[in-house]
Amino acid sequence: MNHSNSSKHLILLLAIITIWLTIFPYAGIVHDARLYTLQAASHLQPDLYGRDISLLYGSQDRFTVFTPLYSKLSSWIGIEYAAAFLTFAGAAAVLAAVWLLTTTLYSSKLALIATGIVAIFPGHYGAKLVFSYLEPFVTPRPFAEALILVSIVGYFSSRYILCWISLAAAFAIHPIMAMAGFIFIVTSMVIRDTRFAANALLACLLIGATCLLLTPTIFTRFDYEWLAPVSSRNPYLFLTNWSSADWARTLVPLATLAAAILLLPESTQRRIGVAALLTGIFSVALTLVGCDWLKLILVTQGQPWRWLWLTTLIALLFCPYLFQQLWRLSKPARPVLLVLTAAWLVRNEPSSLGLALLGVLGATTAKLGHLSEQTWGKLTWCSWFLLAATIAWIIAINALPSGLVYGSPDAPAWLNQLRDA
Repeated sequence: MNHSNSSKHLILLLAIITIWLTIFPYAGIVHDARLYTLQAASHLQPDLYGRDISLLYGSQDRFTVFTPLYSKLSSWIGIEYAAAFLTFAGAAAVLAAVWLLTTTLYSSKLALIATGIVAIFPGHYGAKLVFSYLEPFVTPRPFAEALILVSIVGYFSSRYILCWISLAAAFAIHPIMAMAGFIFIVTSMVIRDTRFAANALLACLLIGATCLLLTPTIFTRFDYEWLAPVSSRNPYLFLTNWSSADWARTLVPLATLAAAILLLPESTQRRIGVAALLTGIFSVALTLVGCDWLKLILVTQGQPWRWLWLTTLIALLFCPYLFQQLWRLSKPARPVLLVLTAAWLVRNEPSSLGLALLGVLGATTAKLGHLSEQTWGKLTWCSWFLLAATIAWIIAINALPSGLVYGSPDAPAWLNQLRDA
């Protein structure tokens, strides 16, 4: 029986991976894949590629074991095939880790739904749609992300050796992505035992003091001549450059986790939500202080806002669980769930900012219990209408001919009237 269930789960997981490949086909050697491929090629032919200006004065290659493995695989099957294989392997690793995490927390049926949502839903986080937690090109990030999810499974199932080994392996592959997992685990430890907070704070102070004594340049700041080109070429590094759409993409997951914390009873799932929310808030706060305000070079290079990948992924995994737990049991939760669903559907649009805030307001009101059951019923109908309007808007926008814009002579009259209004 167990063997039969394992076979079914494997088939379903392969089906989900196939769906992801269909929706997000392999993009080739593009984006950061060009950088990692050049680094791999420099291992194969150092005389030819090793003196490229992007590698000559140091690169990310010093901080990862990925490119030596990439170059080794390339020497066997060629760079093009190695890139395609590692892209598929990275996506499969993330989805398998998501499946492992969700089956640890949820029933098999709900785990299937949650994993499927991750496969079909764009995983962008942060600014400018630059990064996502599932990427259709070769990069070490998905492997580090998968190991972080395994580390979380290890922690919450009390398999601490698995937790810390997976976390260490993630750091060896991609330290920036792994840092999100470290912050999450430490936060989870503080939530479990608040006495650990004092020890964690003391350890941070000691590490900071040691770094300051050994490497005083750790607090070196950008000068204006350097800051200007860095900010203009990489605007996503600084929160003050983010657009309203970027903030909407960030706040929808945070609002979802905040609503979950307000509405769910004490449980492992709720503690995971708290840790994910605090990780996201800390990543944004550290970026704002270290990058935008103090303009520290080391913090800017560390890009703490990229820890939002974990917050975003966990928030998305919470969506089916919230519906299962709250739809039947809590009428006040229904409008909150509907509004947040609408926010996720338009997460890359500035309008989702208002929907996210409305969801948190609804969850807070439901928690306080000030409204009558009849009022919540009316709010549920209003939320259904809002969700339907959101879906209709998405269908209408996607039904327009490709390239059609407001003000175009080929645009229908109603579209230009909508713009003018």
